Amino acid sequence: MKIKQYEIKNLPRVDWDAMVGPDDDINSTLLSFIINNGFSQLVQFPTRGCNVLDILLTDVDVLVTSITSHPPIGYGDHVTIKFSLAAAQDSKFSDAD
Repeated sequence: MKIKQYEIKNLPRVDWDAMVGPDDDINSTLLSFIINNGFSQLVQFPTRGCNVLDILLTDVDVLVTSITSHPPIGYGDHVTIKFSLAAAQDSKFSDAD
Protein backbone atom coordinates (compact mmCIF):
# COMPACT_ATOMS: atom_id res chain seq x y z
CA MET A 1 0.00 0.00 0.00
CA LYS A 2 1.36 3.41 -0.97
CA ILE A 3 0.74 6.15 1.57
CA LYS A 4 0.65 9.74 0.39
CA GLN A 5 2.06 12.40 2.67
CA TYR A 6 1.64 16.10 2.18
CA GLU A 7 3.18 19.07 3.84
CA ILE A 8 0.48 21.70 3.81
CA LYS A 9 2.18 25.04 3.67
CA ASN A 10 -0.09 27.56 1.99
CA LEU A 11 -3.17 27.17 -0.13
CA PRO A 12 -3.83 30.76 -1.20
CA ARG A 13 -6.04 29.82 -4.16
CA VAL A 14 -8.74 28.06 -2.10
CA ASP A 15 -12.03 29.94 -1.99
CA TRP A 16 -13.09 29.04 1.56
CA ASP A 17 -16.58 30.53 1.16
CA ALA A 18 -17.37 28.31 -1.83
CA MET A 19 -15.08 25.44 -0.67
CA VAL A 20 -13.43 25.16 -4.08
CA GLY A 21 -9.84 25.39 -5.25
CA PRO A 22 -7.47 24.30 -7.97
CA ASP A 23 -7.92 20.74 -9.22
CA ASP A 24 -4.57 19.40 -8.05
CA ASP A 25 -3.66 16.66 -5.55
CA ILE A 26 -3.17 18.77 -2.43
CA ASN A 27 -6.12 21.14 -2.84
CA SER A 28 -8.52 18.38 -3.92
CA THR A 29 -7.43 16.06 -1.10
CA LEU A 30 -7.79 18.71 1.60
CA LEU A 31 -11.11 20.06 0.36
CA SER A 32 -12.53 16.55 -0.05
CA PHE A 33 -11.48 15.69 3.51
CA ILE A 34 -13.08 18.85 4.90
CA ILE A 35 -16.34 18.42 2.97
CA ASN A 36 -16.66 14.64 3.42
CA ASN A 37 -16.15 14.91 7.18
CA GLY A 38 -18.59 17.77 7.67
CA PHE A 39 -16.06 20.41 8.68
CA SER A 40 -16.49 24.16 8.26
CA GLN A 41 -13.64 26.63 7.90
CA LEU A 42 -14.35 29.63 10.12
CA VAL A 43 -11.62 32.21 9.45
CA GLN A 44 -13.16 34.94 7.28
CA PHE A 45 -10.30 37.45 7.21
CA PRO A 46 -6.87 37.52 5.53
CA THR A 47 -4.15 36.02 7.70
CA ARG A 48 -1.16 36.91 5.50
CA GLY A 49 -1.35 39.68 2.93
CA CYS A 50 -4.67 39.30 1.11
CA ASN A 51 -4.85 35.53 1.63
CA VAL A 52 -6.57 33.28 4.15
CA LEU A 53 -3.67 30.92 4.83
CA ASP A 54 -4.40 30.03 8.46
CA ILE A 55 -7.65 28.19 8.99
CA LEU A 56 -9.85 26.98 11.84
CA LEU A 57 -11.80 23.80 11.15
CA THR A 58 -14.74 22.54 13.18
CA ASP A 59 -17.62 20.14 12.77
CA VAL A 60 -19.74 22.01 15.36
CA ASP A 61 -19.88 25.68 14.33
CA VAL A 62 -21.83 26.81 17.40
CA LEU A 63 -18.94 25.87 19.72
CA VAL A 64 -16.83 28.73 18.33
CA THR A 65 -18.34 31.93 19.67
CA SER A 66 -15.86 34.49 18.33
CA ILE A 67 -12.86 34.70 16.03
CA THR A 68 -10.66 37.78 15.89
CA SER A 69 -7.47 38.85 14.19
CA HIS A 70 -4.53 40.18 16.20
CA PRO A 71 -1.05 41.39 15.24
CA PRO A 72 1.61 38.82 14.40
CA ILE A 73 3.78 37.42 17.17
CA GLY A 74 7.38 38.61 17.03
CA TYR A 75 8.65 38.91 13.47
CA GLY A 76 5.96 36.65 12.02
CA ASP A 77 4.14 37.65 8.86
CA HIS A 78 0.84 35.92 9.65
CA VAL A 79 -1.76 37.47 11.95
CA THR A 80 -2.57 35.74 15.21
CA ILE A 81 -6.02 34.17 15.35
CA LYS A 82 -7.83 34.31 18.68
CA PHE A 83 -11.02 32.34 19.15
CA SER A 84 -13.39 31.52 21.99
CA LEU A 85 -15.20 28.27 22.60
CA ALA A 86 -18.57 27.79 24.25
CA ALA A 87 -18.40 25.22 27.01
CA ALA A 88 -20.84 24.00 29.60
CA GLN A 89 -19.87 22.87 33.07
CA ASP A 90 -20.87 19.33 33.91
CA SER A 91 -22.67 19.42 37.27
CA LYS A 92 -21.08 16.15 38.44
CA PHE A 93 -17.72 17.95 38.47
CA SER A 94 -18.99 20.97 40.37
CA ASP A 95 -17.29 22.05 43.62
CA ALA A 96 -20.73 22.61 45.16
CA ASP A 97 -21.12 18.96 46.14
